[in-house]
Formats: sequence, C-alpha cells, structure tokens
Amino acid sequence: MTVLPNDANSDGAHSIVVLSGLTSAGIHGAATFFTSGNDLKNLAERFRRDGFNRWPRSFQVVVRCRTSDDSQLLSYVYETHEVLIK
Repeated sequence: MTVLPNDANSDGAHSIVVLSGLTSAGIHGAATFFTSGNDLKNLAERFRRDGFNRWPRSFQVVVRCRTSDDSQLLSYVYETHEVLIK
C-alpha cells in the first residue's frame, strides 16, 4: 500500500492511495489493513515512535498475507513501513 500526496489539490488535504499485491488476496489484505481502525491506530503510533507528530505526506506499508490452498485470504499482519515524504 502506498499513500502519495495529491498535488492537484492545493490544500493538501487529499491523498492518493495505491493498493497493490502479488495476488488478489494480497490486495484484499492491504485493503483490510487500510480500512481497520485498529491497524491505522497502530500505524499512527509507529509514526509517533519514529518522531512524526502527524501522518507523513507519503508512505508505504507492507502487509504479509497468509492464504488458503484456494488463494483466499486467511490473515494479514503488518510487516514494515517506509516514509517517502515527511
């Protein structure tokens, strides 16, 4: 998952979110992570520990997904993040 600034919007209040994965289950895991209040709260805490007082303008998050034999998402877990633009 990558969050990019939307330079077309002059107030900077909007971002572009790109969800990607190796399979549809990977995209499902990324979407589930990004729509989970708990996961976003934990990510915000990680940013605070990294010294950010607010969300960075651009960042990437890697989520590890586990699938069933028929490629259905069974679980996902935060793996790492990288700040691209403070």
